[in-house]
Amino acid sequence: MTWCAFYDWHPWIYPADNQYSGLLIDQLSLFKKLHPDVDVQPIFVDNWKRCQVEVARGNVSMILGANRTPAREQSLIFLERPSFINWTTVGAYVADNSSLRPVSSLEELRQYRMVMLRGNTFGPKLDPFIKSLEPETQIQEVSSMNQLFQLVGIGRFDYFFSIKETLPSLLAKHEKEFPQYGHLKFREIYSVKRETPVFIAFGRSTENYSRFAEKWKHTLEEFYKQQTQDEALEKYLVGK
Repeated sequence: MTWCAFYDWHPWIYPADNQYSGLLIDQLSLFKKLHPDVDVQPIFVDNWKRCQVEVARGNVSMILGANRTPAREQSLIFLERPSFINWTTVGAYVADNSSLRPVSSLEELRQYRMVMLRGNTFGPKLDPFIKSLEPETQIQEVSSMNQLFQLVGIGRFDYFFSIKETLPSLLAKHEKEFPQYGHLKFREIYSVKRETPVFIAFGRSTENYSRFAEKWKHTLEEFYKQQTQDEALEKYLVGK
């Protein structure tokens, strides 16, 4: 069984000491303990969209944690029980030197130009708003977070949405890869609270769901018999 993921996602999964750590890795470790007959191997795909494509094609067995959306359900089949519930704040961010001021509603945001990562999703309040925007004039999709940061940072577009809790690590990674853009800073002008279940996903046209789903259901049942989500996260949140 092979897997890929969005790897830089504290406290769920993130690089630590030349390996990975986080709640999803704890669940994976329990899976390996409960099902030692399954050989588990990570496949590093440093592109979130590509990870999804490789799982849909069957080149990788599963995604270790993804939001469930209608678009993704066309090519992926999700485990019924979520791996965890993600309570987050999604913010609209502008360049720190932008003249835009905080807004009080999505309708106020509509007059500005948004850029977003292709295939991304932000929950039941923001997704309909994003879908209602006019392509090219009100919204532009890009293929990487690096493009997104640069386009807003230099003023080509006005704002982007991002999960507040993960933005600092994404910006740190961007600055490391593109030091010439290290001066770019961003500030929040609007925010929305959201509660999102996150699931393990398999390629819909592959046999991987039938091969591994029951084993994963068993693993998640055992995992949450041993602790609550808050208890599982405590060691990561304390060290954040």
